[in-house]
Amino acid sequence: MRVAQALICFFLSALLDGPAAGVNADVSVYTRAEGENITVDKCSSSSSGSWKIFCKQTCDRGNVLIETAENRAQTDRYSLTYEDGSAGRLSVSISQLTKSDSGLYSCGLGSSSPPASVVEFEIIVVDALLNRHHVASAEKPLSATPGADLTVACFFTSPGQSFFFCKDECKDQDILAETSGVRETRGRFSIRYSAIYSGGILYVSIRQLIGSDSGWYRCGLKISFAQSSHRDFRVVVTDATPTTKPDPTLQPHFTTVPENPEPPTRPQNETKRATERPQSKTLTGGDLLCVGLTLAVSVVLLSLAVLILWIRRKSEPSGLSSRQASDDTMVEFPVYENQRPVFTSDESMYQSLDPATKDQNQVYSTLPETAANMKRSDFTPGFYR
Repeated sequence: MRVAQALICFFLSALLDGPAAGVNADVSVYTRAEGENITVDKCSSSSSGSWKIFCKQTCDRGNVLIETAENRAQTDRYSLTYEDGSAGRLSVSISQLTKSDSGLYSCGLGSSSPPASVVEFEIIVVDALLNRHHVASAEKPLSATPGADLTVACFFTSPGQSFFFCKDECKDQDILAETSGVRETRGRFSIRYSAIYSGGILYVSIRQLIGSDSGWYRCGLKISFAQSSHRDFRVVVTDATPTTKPDPTLQPHFTTVPENPEPPTRPQNETKRATERPQSKTLTGGDLLCVGLTLAVSVVLLSLAVLILWIRRKSEPSGLSSRQASDDTMVEFPVYENQRPVFTSDESMYQSLDPATKDQNQVYSTLPETAANMKRSDFTPGFYR
C-alpha cells in the first residue's frame, strides 16, 4: 500500500515538474503547496570542480544562499548535498516553503568561485493544488485574511486551447480573467498556464484580498469548442484573529497551597492610598476648655431650675385653712373638696334668733369648751351636734 502511494506521489511530482510553456525550455518549473519541502537534484552539468553554489535569481552578491567547497552545507532552511561519483550529482533543498520562496533559482558546480556554469529552475508556491481527484467541499474552504494574496494551482491531464478564471455562476459578468495565451492580468486577478509532460497547470491568483472576495471560484480550460474541464473551490476571507491552539504535550500544573497562606501583598499604590486616609482628630486644650465651660453652665442652669421649683412649692399652702379664735389662738381647718364653706368671720356659730320668734320651749346653752380646746377627733367640719 505504501509502495503504491509512493508511486502515485512520484507520478504526480513528475507531472508537476517540467519545463514551462512560454519560458526558456531549459528552465524547469516546480509547484509545491505552502509548508511543504522541495529537493531539486538537477544542478549537475558537464562542468566539474570542488566549488558548489546555490542562489536565488542570479548568483550576484546578496543573492547567494550557499557557497562552499564541502560536500554538505546548510544555512537556515536551505541545504546543499554533493554525491561524488562517476557523474557526480549536486542537489539543493528548501524546507517549510512559504509564498515568498516563489521565484527563479540557480545552482551549479565548478572549479572556481563562482562556478562558470549554473542550472536555472523556478519554484511556484501555492495555497492549494487541485488535481483531478479534487472534490469541491464547502466544509473545507481556503481561508485567508484581508490584504493577503491567494494562488491556486489547477492541474489538468489534457492540454487546453484557452483558459479562464471566474466566480459564482461564471456568467459573462463573472469572468475575472481569460486568455488563449500564457498569461493574463485584470486588475487584482491573474492567470498563468504552464504545460507539463502530460497536461498542464493553470495558476489563478487574487491580490490584496478583501471581504467581498469570499465565495465560489472556478479555474478551467477549453479543450475544444464543445469540451472543457474545470476545478471548483471556495474562498473565505475573515477578519478573525487566529487563536493559539492548545499544545497537547503540555501537562496540567498543580500548585500546593499552604494551610496558613500569607495575605496577598497589597500593591504599592493601594498601600499609599491607605496611609493617606484621614485619621481621627485629637482634641486640643482650647477644645477641652470649651467643653468644660459648656458642662458647667448646664449644671448651674439645672440647679437654678431645681431651686426655683423648690421655692414655689414651699410658698404654696399646706392644704389647711387657718382661723383666729376669740382668745387670739389660731385654729386650722382642713379643706376638702366639695366641703361646705366654714365661717369666714367672727360671727357666732349659733343662729341669731329674733326674741319674738324664739321658741320658749327650746333651751340654748353655751358650750363650755372653746374651739381651741376641742379635740381634732371630735370635730366635724361645718357641723356641731
